[in-house]
Amino acid sequence: MNGNLPERISYEEVAPAYYGEVRDVLENYKVAGFDPAECSADAALAIDRIVLLRRCVDWTHNEDVQNRMKTEIEDLLFELKDEHDIPLTLEEIDQILDRCIDIARVRRAQ
Repeated sequence: MNGNLPERISYEEVAPAYYGEVRDVLENYKVAGFDPAECSADAALAIDRIVLLRRCVDWTHNEDVQNRMKTEIEDLLFELKDEHDIPLTLEEIDQILDRCIDIARVRRAQ
């Protein structure tokens, strides 16, 4: 698909879109032993799993479902932050959350 994508997400339907949003933020951090591309790919796949597991009929209009998704994605991002000692800000985490949910509303509506 795209030569810039890690192989494991290159044939996924929606994960590449999440990957781009996560990578836009993570590539700003230069931490020893941290690979923004690989970490972003892991996060993108996890975000897609969260959305797929939580979505239901008419979820794009159900704030409770969206909030559960956001909470799980936020937990994932805090784990990533702690595991790799990345100084992600709350604003960056919110940015990733909002953009990924926007993508999911469009690409995983059904």
